[in-house]
Amino acid sequence: MKRAALALLMLCFPLLSQESAPVLSGVQAEIAGRDGVKALREGKAEEALRLLELARSYDERNPYISYDIARAATATGDS
Repeated sequence: MKRAALALLMLCFPLLSQESAPVLSGVQAEIAGRDGVKALREGKAEEALRLLELARSYDERNPYISYDIARAATATGDS
């Protein structure tokens, strides 16, 4: 019985993941963005820039991420 349930779940998972992909991208962008801002506050500008670029790869239309990338780039001297 467990194998049948697992097989059914494995068959349905691609369908579930396609529907939830935009939601997961937004969540991943939010997490990476928050970590990037935290790193920037701690004075780790290069790490912040890396994390914020990752966040932008998940959500390219978020203006707050672009603003924070500009702040991090300025802090690294790469403006």
